[in-house]
Amino acid sequence: MSYIIVSSDERFSKAFSLRLQAKIGVSSILQPSLEQARGFLDILADVEGIILLKPVPETEFQYFIDRASLDDLEVLIPDEQIASTESSSIKRWKLHDDIIELLGTTENPLELDYFSFSLSHLSIFNIAPVDYYMMLGDDRKYLKIINKGETDLKKHIAQLHKKEIGQIYIEKSDVPALLERIEDLMKDEFSKSPIDPIKLQEQTYQVLKQLGLSDFGLQLARTSVDSLIESIDSKDDTKGFLNSLYTNSNDRSYQLTYMTSLMSINVLAKFDWATDSMKKDLAFASLFNDLGLSGELVFVRGKNSLGMLSSDVAKKVKTHAYDTYEGLLKQKQLELGEAATIILQHHGSVNGQGFGSELDLIRPLSALFLVCEEFCVGVINSKGGKVNIVGILSSIKKTYRGKSVDKYCSVILDLFKAS
Repeated sequence: MSYIIVSSDERFSKAFSLRLQAKIGVSSILQPSLEQARGFLDILADVEGIILLKPVPETEFQYFIDRASLDDLEVLIPDEQIASTESSSIKRWKLHDDIIELLGTTENPLELDYFSFSLSHLSIFNIAPVDYYMMLGDDRKYLKIINKGETDLKKHIAQLHKKEIGQIYIEKSDVPALLERIEDLMKDEFSKSPIDPIKLQEQTYQVLKQLGLSDFGLQLARTSVDSLIESIDSKDDTKGFLNSLYTNSNDRSYQLTYMTSLMSINVLAKFDWATDSMKKDLAFASLFNDLGLSGELVFVRGKNSLGMLSSDVAKKVKTHAYDTYEGLLKQKQLELGEAATIILQHHGSVNGQGFGSELDLIRPLSALFLVCEEFCVGVINSKGGKVNIVGILSSIKKTYRGKSVDKYCSVILDLFKAS
């Protein structure tokens, strides 16, 4: 599948093209103008569509609108682009991440011979655990750039950053060795490992997102859950630990994952009905509840926010809880406990479709998780780093109803008073 990307910003279009290829296997042809894009479109038969990265005058775009109206071409346009004709082939986007959602995954990356990971995950290693490659062009040829056992990884990271390479590849057969090394680091986290635990968990989370619900992903998830719980249990200062997450990580989706684990497990501990298996359920749910969403989509809340998204992306957000729940149920080897139900109901909807506000209708552990996650969203979204605990909890109590809402909010407030 090939798409023509139109943008006069060559540097950005190249970077975005690489991201499309690495993330979802979509190859692209870069063109600086619509006129040149049209020329390519007229002579190439295997082009699926065109992606416009910035708005242009409607008169310049009319040819592509006409082609789209014939359902001959898929056209992705910025939400602010004026288009006199709308058809099912014209799809609008607000965030660049929307484009990835709209195009979807064309191949299962785990069926390929190579598997991609973010360059940043190398920062947790002193020695390269496997051989690493970069992909050349769009025809899936790979060049080895880092040998297994390499020790000067900082130099390689700097060089690859200069070349604007964000994704690197390993052979599929090497994935178990990579995971084994990550798991070793997590086991050493509280003894001899010099790596910042937050950075280690953050990069592990990035790897986990790439692996998804594959056997590899679930293997790593088990170790991550144990590491999360051990990390949380070792911290007495909830407020201080939350602040370190807020200040030491730039990845908002990771912040939300770890903060939600921290808060939900600490809130759970205040009730005499809490069990160790419930702690694992909450930690597992925090890792997978927003699987399938990228970037700021994990912070979308309620109908008003959905209305600002394209219809395809809004549908993805509304159904992601149910979709992940279904995927988990297919993993017969997993002992899920209540984790799958928490994921299904983590936006307040009993069936995982859309958003709900009546928390008495969902499971108590799901309600606890939801209240804690909403609190963490409020913390992360606090402007200027000034967190108004009482204000965030007040907003939660206005948004959600049910006998458990006040109870869980009170426990959260007490946790911060005690810190």
